[in-house]
Amino acid sequence: MLKMMYFICMQKRDLIIVIFLSLLIVIFATQNAQTVAVQLWIVKFNSPLSLVIIGSLVLGALISWLSLLVELRKRKKNLAKKNQELKHLKDELTAKDSFDIDI
Repeated sequence: MLKMMYFICMQKRDLIIVIFLSLLIVIFATQNAQTVAVQLWIVKFNSPLSLVIIGSLVLGALISWLSLLVELRKRKKNLAKKNQELKHLKDELTAKDSFDIDI
């Protein structure tokens, strides 16, 4: 019961945080509505400053998330390899123990 109440409180807290951050984004967007020229290589376009900043933030977060996924995949692969090696060594040790003769 206590665990369920904790979970519900965490959901409410998360909802409050999302609402607060959404409100900050809306305020930021309305305060930075002026248009700026953006040039990427040969492409040039005009966009609201807030959209450029938020887009850059989202793109940076996406790149960070993808690099994290690559690192986690490498670690998972390495862990599987180490677990396989550990199993092999345990089997080897068990086989050696079964050949020991008590004197």
